[in-house]
Formats: sequence, C-alpha cells, structure tokens
Amino acid sequence: MCAHQQALVRRVGLACRRLGRPFVLEILPYPLPGEPDPPLGALERAVAAFAQPEFGVDLYKLPYPGGRFQAYRSLPAPWVLLSGRLGFADFMRALEASLEGGAVGFLAGRAFWLEAVRRYPDMAAMERELERAQERFLLARGLLGVTGL
Repeated sequence: MCAHQQALVRRVGLACRRLGRPFVLEILPYPLPGEPDPPLGALERAVAAFAQPEFGVDLYKLPYPGGRFQAYRSLPAPWVLLSGRLGFADFMRALEASLEGGAVGFLAGRAFWLEAVRRYPDMAAMERELERAQERFLLARGLLGVTGL
C-alpha cells in the first residue's frame, strides 16, 4: 500500500476526531495504467493495510469480496456493503452473504437508482423507476430487520 495513501487516511481520521465527525472509509482497489483489473488479492491487501485503529476509521464501506470475508474480520470498526457495479439482484445476493459474513448494513446507491437515471430524459419512466428504487431499498433494508419508513 502506498505510504501517501495511508498518510492521507491518518490525517482525515485525526481531523474527523478533532471535529467530532464520523470517519467512513471506502476502500476500492483500482487497476494501475495498463492493468485490466486490480491484481488478485488487491482488495484483501488494501483492507489489511487500513485495518489499524491508528487510522481512526469509524465505519468501513467495502465491496463484496466474493464470499471471502477473512480480511474484513480483522477490521477494528464495523463495515457495510457498497453496491459498486452490482445490479439489484446481484446486490441483494451479496448483501445477504455479507450480513452473514459480518456486515452491519449497506451504503449503496447505484443498485437502487441506476435504472432511473438510464431512463432520462423520459421523466415519467424515471419517476416509475424511482418508485421501484424505493421498493428495492425497503427490500434491502428488510434484510437488516428494519421495517417501515
């Protein structure tokens, strides 16, 4: 892991503590120029690099690790699932597995609203998809045992 990335995360953690704000860290490995995808094991290495209390992370926002939750179990704070590029059906499967793997919830966007954005400029279709997005959100929230609005 790059020292400058760790230094930045440390500074943000300190600033959040000083200002009394929660620190949510999203870890997303990315390919370097010329690489088609992040190298195998990049996610696990990135999570391990930021799994120290010294960073001051209050909540980790992480991608679905394909059922390999070992690296996530060493985190000093809770973690939630992000939707990343998952469609809704895949996101729901990943959310179920993640909750069983130790996630405390989700912070997701595209899995819910992407279809609405794709309907632009048809505002009526967008509105229908946004209603569907709300239904999807409630379904996902239901996996957490939360009901109602």
